[in-house]
Amino acid sequence: MILPDKYEDVNYSFIVLGYRILKELLKRNYNVHKLFKKISKTYGIDILYYYDILTFLWLLDAIQIKFNIISYNSDLK
Repeated sequence: MILPDKYEDVNYSFIVLGYRILKELLKRNYNVHKLFKKISKTYGIDILYYYDILTFLWLLDAIQIKFNIISYNSDLK
C-alpha cells in the first residue's frame, strides 16, 4: 500500500511511515534493529512491513545503509 485509499488508515501508509522514519533519521543515525524497535513500539508495525518501508526509502535514495547503520542521505537534491 504505497498510496492509501479511502478504506485504509493513512497513518500506516508507506509515505507517512517513511516520513516518520526519515524524521527520526534526521535526528541521528540508527542501527537497523534499534530503529525497528523504536518504530514498532510507537506505531505497532511488523518486521516485514518495516523492511518494505526501508526498501521503499532506499529505492527513492532517501536513506543509506552501510554496515547495518541507517542514515539519511544528505546528498538528496
